Amino acid sequence: MVVSENEQLLCTVGTLIEGGSVAALRAKDWANFARRYNGPNYAINNYHVRLSAAYQKFSYGGTPDLRIRMAQTCLKYLGWHPGPVDGIVGKQTRDAMNLFQAKEHLNITKVLDDETQACLRSRVEALPL
Repeated sequence: MVVSENEQLLCTVGTLIEGGSVAALRAKDWANFARRYNGPNYAINNYHVRLSAAYQKFSYGGTPDLRIRMAQTCLKYLGWHPGPVDGIVGKQTRDAMNLFQAKEHLNITKVLDDETQACLRSRVEALPL
């Protein structure tokens, strides 16, 4: 799980499948899923309520965009303060991206374009270790 984010995700998914939690997810049985994943005291921290709220949020707004998460991470490393790394372009992310674009003499856009993404990546890769 410490090798990469992908390996951590694969391990988590494997645990969910083997533990029978997938059926609870498919049924949107948040309490059953939370009990299986977090243990018998899941309700103390309202995990089932949080899961339901997260499901509702992403049901209507789509899932986080991995390209946006990468851009947010790069902006954060470069000191542009894009807000949370959540894969959603909100005001903070757009403002940070536009400031970066202006500094790099790129076209100011409302969405992340390939040119901005490539420039972000190259600037992060050029940072000293």
